[in-house]
Amino acid sequence: MRRKRVALGLSALALFVVLVAVIMLYSAEAPVTPTTVLTARAGESVGAVAMDGSGGRVYVTLSDSSSGTLHVLDVAGGTHDQILATANGWLQPVVAPGTGRVFVEQQSPDGQSTRVDTFDARRNTRLATVTLPLAAAGDVAVGGGVVVLGSNGLETCGSAPPTCTLSHSGVAVLDAANGRPRRMLRVSDRPWTVGIDAHAGHLLVASLREVGKTTVTVVAVFDIATGRLVHRQVFSPRATVPTGMAVDTATGRAFVLVQQRPASFALTPGSGYVFVLDTRTGALLRTISLNYTPVQVAVDRVTGRVFVTDSGPTRFVQKAAGSGRMGMFLPAGVGFLHMLDARTGASLSTVALGIAPGAIAVDERHGRVFVSHVGGHDGYGSMGTTPIHLPAPVAGPGGVSVVDGTTGQVLRTVAIGSEPMSMALDDRSQRLFIGDAGDLFPPSPPDPWVWIPGPVRSRLPFVAQHAPAGRPIPGKVLVLDTSRL
Repeated sequence: MRRKRVALGLSALALFVVLVAVIMLYSAEAPVTPTTVLTARAGESVGAVAMDGSGGRVYVTLSDSSSGTLHVLDVAGGTHDQILATANGWLQPVVAPGTGRVFVEQQSPDGQSTRVDTFDARRNTRLATVTLPLAAAGDVAVGGGVVVLGSNGLETCGSAPPTCTLSHSGVAVLDAANGRPRRMLRVSDRPWTVGIDAHAGHLLVASLREVGKTTVTVVAVFDIATGRLVHRQVFSPRATVPTGMAVDTATGRAFVLVQQRPASFALTPGSGYVFVLDTRTGALLRTISLNYTPVQVAVDRVTGRVFVTDSGPTRFVQKAAGSGRMGMFLPAGVGFLHMLDARTGASLSTVALGIAPGAIAVDERHGRVFVSHVGGHDGYGSMGTTPIHLPAPVAGPGGVSVVDGTTGQVLRTVAIGSEPMSMALDDRSQRLFIGDAGDLFPPSPPDPWVWIPGPVRSRLPFVAQHAPAGRPIPGKVLVLDTSRL
């Protein structure tokens, strides 16, 4: 009898263990692998990714050293439809939501003008073409029935400084329905980033003003309908450069990212600020200091949250080459995501992400935020004909972090390709399109003979004198099913 009870007890215990194992298996995170829908050719890199959710299309730019192409992908199937435009250089797609229009910018060969083609997003047919007297447009904003392009101009310097002259700068306002220019705004400073509050009917332009040997940030507010200047304010922190802007029309707030220029570019990495402005008056409401350089900003209109990524710590890596030296700042640690209150601008949380965070995509339907991080990679350049390899202070793969849109906490991180630089989300189909720039100069494989001194190595024929170069990783466009995250 006792043996029977023991056997029943062991059977029950075994059943319990199996049940727990099954529960743990099903509750564990299933691996999610993105699907590749477009691969760049050798020498090409993936640039911008723009979403037209209403039309079910995604626009992707591919470019090499001399040309660029704009590809159209189908959101539902991720299939490659066609090449919409080609250029002898830089291309930038801009989607105007709700209008069925896509605008494609491209710079002229001499850099003194910008061509803008207006396409029907459903038929992929060109409707209009205009040429603007602006150098390559920097930032773009869409809203209130207009498309706004800002350009910080073209600086030409003589042989004896300070004889530099600035030309072809300003702000163009186009009609979002037909692409025709409404007006040109001549801004005395150098426009770097723009934003629109359609409810207030205002356009905000953040510019760089040079004051002696330093710079300041200037924000101007214009009336969209008339072009009238409503307000202009010069901000007190010196040595600053505006780098990005997001506008929350529900609260009437603009969030302007400003990079603090280091005193010595060769020694000190930059920090930054977030300026919170009233879009109706242009008044400064709050200034938020960041330890590292701000990268991107995005607003979640449903939760009333604002998300800002920063670069994290960087290190200046340099190497001698011939009679000179070459160096650049490379990531030296993880970056951070800052969550702010959209009405007050108060800081709500700060969480660590991966190495070199960048693009932000907000999923307002499901209360999540997706943030890409490029990872740690070696730096490459040249001095004359001498190639320069700068080893990364920290190495790490690229990825995308999934963040709770209310608490700001990281829910999950997915490894993504080599260098995910750009993203666009279709929240209805829950498909996230990711532009992976690839790596044309991946690091060499580890050298097992690195411990042998150079003079000794040269006398050992069986030791490779140079480690073989890594194989280039092509750029590609990936699709991630966010419903599985």
